[in-house]
Amino acid sequence: MRTGGSGSDDEHDRSRGWSDRVVRVLASLVPEDRRSDWVREWQAELDAARAESVGGRAWRVAARVVAAAEDAVRFRAPGRFRPGGIEWLREARLAARGLARAPLFAATVVVTLAVGVGANAALFAVINAAMLEPLPYPSSDRLVVIGTRWTENGSATQSVSTPDFDDLAERIRSIEEPAFRVGASVTYQRDEPVRLAMASVSSSFFRLFGTRPHIGRYLHPDEDTPGGAAVVLSYGMWQRVFGGDPGVVNRSLTLDGWPHVVVGVAEAGLRDPSADVDLWTSRPPWIDVARRDQPWLDVFGRLAQHATLD
Repeated sequence: MRTGGSGSDDEHDRSRGWSDRVVRVLASLVPEDRRSDWVREWQAELDAARAESVGGRAWRVAARVVAAAEDAVRFRAPGRFRPGGIEWLREARLAARGLARAPLFAATVVVTLAVGVGANAALFAVINAAMLEPLPYPSSDRLVVIGTRWTENGSATQSVSTPDFDDLAERIRSIEEPAFRVGASVTYQRDEPVRLAMASVSSSFFRLFGTRPHIGRYLHPDEDTPGGAAVVLSYGMWQRVFGGDPGVVNRSLTLDGWPHVVVGVAEAGLRDPSADVDLWTSRPPWIDVARRDQPWLDVFGRLAQHATLD
């Protein structure tokens, strides 16, 4: 006759049945010469998890099953996954029946698997975009970010002062197309004021990141002098604010009360390396107020051929 603790015993038995069967199904991914040892190791892991899951902590067994699945997948190689026909289907069917007899446990397994798969997919997407995929710029392997280091105290920052940038652009030959950007926000006075994200840049910015304008042109070197008022619209802003009107080129815009002239629209694929912006402007007068000990420009460049970072 069963005692009052039989409910947890039944749950324990059910978790043993389905989880052991899942491990045997996953073993099909493991090479035959290592399969029996692999199954024993993971059955021992499941036994330990079941001992820890007393009191409704079924998620511990589910977490071990997820870990076993990840471990089995790592063994997979071309030609290795040859599940044993009818035997494989029988094990899968028995595992499914075990889950059906313990719906609460099955729900825990499904949720744990979903969270595990989702977290791994999100992590891979971040790593792939940040570390594996090349940057969407020409010769991206030679692009560098330039900063400032003070010899007096050894401190450093990833910004450069305006005087230091001007010296860099004039004297350093190991860096091609040194370019600066500094972000800000401006108000575009239309029927109603519109707040926009802006970046003031050098003309070399567009040459460095290797794009062609969608319409019009990019900035000219003679617009690098202080007080420039040329504007390049992002493709998104051109569509959103101006409805894709090609007649926007040479149109006057008032930004923070100052007149500017639109000289072009960037191509749709141009990505600002620091932040999403609505428009880029040429060198404004206030950029030259900063002293040498006030780094505030984001500065980029491309290593010249045969130049190194050493």
